[in-house]
Amino acid sequence: MKVYLETKDLSVGYGRSTIIRHIDIQVVKGEVITLIGPNGAGKSTILKTISGQLKKQSGEVFVESEAIHQISSMALAKKIAFVSTEKIHQDMITCEEIVRLGRYPHTGSFGILTGEDIKKAEHALKLVNAYDIRDKDYRKISDGQKQKIRIAMAICQEPDIIVLDEPTSFLDIRHKTEILEILRGMADRGTAVIMSLHELELVRLVADKILCVDDGKVMYYGECEAIYKDDFINRLFHVENGGYAPKLGTVFMKKCETAPKVFVIGGNGAGIPVYMRLNKQKIPFATGILQENDCDACFAREMTKYVVCTPPFENASDVEKEEALKLLDSCDKLIVAQQHFGTANRINESLLREAEKRKMEII
Repeated sequence: MKVYLETKDLSVGYGRSTIIRHIDIQVVKGEVITLIGPNGAGKSTILKTISGQLKKQSGEVFVESEAIHQISSMALAKKIAFVSTEKIHQDMITCEEIVRLGRYPHTGSFGILTGEDIKKAEHALKLVNAYDIRDKDYRKISDGQKQKIRIAMAICQEPDIIVLDEPTSFLDIRHKTEILEILRGMADRGTAVIMSLHELELVRLVADKILCVDDGKVMYYGECEAIYKDDFINRLFHVENGGYAPKLGTVFMKKCETAPKVFVIGGNGAGIPVYMRLNKQKIPFATGILQENDCDACFAREMTKYVVCTPPFENASDVEKEEALKLLDSCDKLIVAQQHFGTANRINESLLREAEKRKMEII
């Protein structure tokens, strides 16, 4: 597809202070590009620079092969809309009036709205599911509703690219998902979306490409799934205690590595709430015998190093049975989270019987 916006060896910053160098990205219509990185890494600075809000330090930003500094502000506003998290300071103004401000690049010198302009504002309100609040005072609506109105104002500009700085910050989960659905829908209709996000689980849901920045440089730019491998995210965010588990899309606290006091019989998701409760209470535990591909095994490995597993769809070997019994003997209690014993996990029923013989406390 044809590249619509491109940066070449771009450096961004403020005054003589350079924050990030050598930014090279290509943006086509209809895709979502998400910026991630630690606080203060320069995500907002990049977004302001590529949208024309901030002057570049060196390199270049091209929009339709034309250098951005050669495009007039009015012409640029027809191509790129920038949605900031900064408050709109307007007294006694309705939501619809805010949205209509997005028509300013199209209204000419006198800024007079036509009937067509008003229809487009109404259409933008409907696209973001905010038509019902069009007559409300903008100052008196919720943060989630305000973000919808700001996006509707950007839609009203009819841009080819919409740039957003942390559009889901401070919103509840309902408004986060609604905002992302709106932005994904815009991309599906041909608008390019470039935004910064902090929520890694949301990035994975919405992004086509990811730009990762830290320590004054681009750490990665490309397809989304590539960053959810190995330990890339933990390295990007300098995580030392606990961290992000890419397979699960979840953040965990520090793994407990002290000798276990509790043995948990889990499986098929039944053990997860038990593992999380024990981990939160700093109670060291062991668990098994689980299939390698069981979701319990994936979660348990992020919280303890004492996990006994067997290969997928295979019965436990004598070695795995012995390992599980040894861990069971070292524990004071047994928690039976999974109480249904079928053919594949019959071994765990034998662990329960062994605990009964040892007169362990069983929960």
